[in-house]
Amino acid sequence: MRRHRGWLSGMLVLVISAGAWAQGVGGDLGKQQEDPVKAAIERFTKEYAAGQKAKDESMRTTALDIFNGLCGEQKVVDVIGKVLNTGSETVMVKTKAAMLLGQSGNMKVAGVLEKAFKANEKNDSAYEIVRQLGGIQDKSTVKILEGIIRPRINRFDDERACQIARSGIDAMGRLRFVEAVESLVKLFEPVNSGRPAPDATVPPEDQPKESQRSQSEGTLIAALSSLTGEQHQKFEDWKGWWSKNKKTFKFQ
Repeated sequence: MRRHRGWLSGMLVLVISAGAWAQGVGGDLGKQQEDPVKAAIERFTKEYAAGQKAKDESMRTTALDIFNGLCGEQKVVDVIGKVLNTGSETVMVKTKAAMLLGQSGNMKVAGVLEKAFKANEKNDSAYEIVRQLGGIQDKSTVKILEGIIRPRINRFDDERACQIARSGIDAMGRLRFVEAVESLVKLFEPVNSGRPAPDATVPPEDQPKESQRSQSEGTLIAALSSLTGEQHQKFEDWKGWWSKNKKTFKFQ
C-alpha cells in the first residue's frame, strides 16, 4: 500500500511538473507569436518618427508600407487617419496614406477619408483623398461624394473646386450602385445649365470657364459610360435614357 501511494505521489508530481513546463513553453510561444497589428504599429511608429527626425518624406512614405494587408484593422485605420490629418505632413505621404485606405476593401474607412478631405481641402492631397473614396463599395459613399461634388460642380471660375469635383465624379464612376448613376445624372444638370448656344462666340474672358465646364462634362460622361455601358454625349440624352431605364437597370 505504501509503495502504491508513493507511486501515485510520484506520478502527481510528474503531471504537475509537466503542466508547469507546458505553461512556460506556451508563454514563451505567446511572446514569440506577438500580435501582428500591435507589432506593425510599433514598427511604423519607430520608422515614421525616424523619417520625421530626418525630415525625409520618402522614409515616412515607406513606413506606411508596413500596413499593407492590415487596413482592415481599426487600430491601423486610426493611425493612418492621424497621418492624413497631420497639418505639417506632405502631399506625397498623405497621398500614399489615402491610397492604402482606398485600396483596403474596408467599408468602414469612408468616414476617415471624408474627415481627411475636410482637413486637407486646401492642399493637393485632397484630389487623391477624394478619388480613393471610389474604392469603398458602400452606398454611404455615394452620399459622401455627392456632398463633396455638388457645391463645386459648376464653380467654373474656380479651377481647384472643379478639379476636386472631377476627382469626386471619377470616384463615383467606380461605385456600382443605382444610386451612383442617379446622382451622376442629376449632377450633370448644373454642368449643362447656362451653357452658351452652339453657334455663340465665347468671349475671351469666359473661355477658361467654358474649358472647365467641358472638362467636367467629359468626366461625367466617362463615369456614366463606365457604370452603364451607354455612350451618350449630351445631358438631355443621359436624362432621357435614365428616365426610361432606371427602374429596370442592372449592372453588367
